[in-house]
Amino acid sequence: MQVIVLLALLLGILVATFVFGIVTKNFLLSLVAFPSIYFYIAAVLKEWRYIPLRERSFYLCKLKRYQEAIAACDRFLGRLPGYGFTWFNRGLLLFELKRYREAIASYDKALDCARDYYKGFPYRVWYHRGLALYHLGRYKQAIANYDESLKYTKTYHRNLRYQVWYHRGLALQELGLYREAIFSYDRAMQYMHRYNRGWQQNGANEVEIAEPQDFWYSLDNLWCDCLDRLQSVRLRYEKAIASHNPGSKYKPDFGDAFYNRACCFAAAGDTDLALANLQQAIYLNPREYREKAMVDAGWDELRRDRQFQRLVVG
Repeated sequence: MQVIVLLALLLGILVATFVFGIVTKNFLLSLVAFPSIYFYIAAVLKEWRYIPLRERSFYLCKLKRYQEAIAACDRFLGRLPGYGFTWFNRGLLLFELKRYREAIASYDKALDCARDYYKGFPYRVWYHRGLALYHLGRYKQAIANYDESLKYTKTYHRNLRYQVWYHRGLALQELGLYREAIFSYDRAMQYMHRYNRGWQQNGANEVEIAEPQDFWYSLDNLWCDCLDRLQSVRLRYEKAIASHNPGSKYKPDFGDAFYNRACCFAAAGDTDLALANLQQAIYLNPREYREKAMVDAGWDELRRDRQFQRLVVG
């Protein structure tokens, strides 16, 4: 909308200059303004004729027709190769098709165009680039990309920090860096409430599509890495959780954050904290995390622990 207003304003200035030249009989001024108006309108129409291709890619994505959506993006980019948001969306579509290397190439193109957009745009690109690297097993590079993403969220849009910190923790856990992973999960959970609210409002399991008008909200609360704080978090959400299905109102990977954190503590030999986090995960989704705990090899050392048995058996 702002772009349209700006274009209309610029056109109005050119037309006013042309009319002013006619009224004041300054025909030289009108002579200069007239071709400017002509070429300006021609340039705008030439660019806007391809906008339906971008809109078509959004529509096809909603229908989960990703291959067709990519084709629409390619046609759009064939005419307007410097449009970073379309490169980014193309990467998201390729990611959904598990074509991770191609997705990374599209994200790189988006970053090349990032200087032309608002400064918060690279945040999403770096984050999704990290996800693609993670799925390729390149965990160190994924972590580096998440760190790049967090550089932007410190100053600009920070509503989705949960996702970055959570996936950073997953990558660290894959590398066996359990203490560092725990720290990342802690940072993720400090943003849990705000992110959960946004997830409920926007819906789950949809491909994220970026547009120039996207905005994120900022927040800066700290959440400590202490056992008693885990209990306070549980109490904080207790009223909002349905008794018949405790985890139903929360984004699914909130429980994953607690469960993975528990696995890290178990691997590090911190039994009390491991069980406390496992308890929190089971509280959010009893069936899923009890089943996981019964089969995951990471809990073998605690199989005979009575508290572990009570948690798993229920």
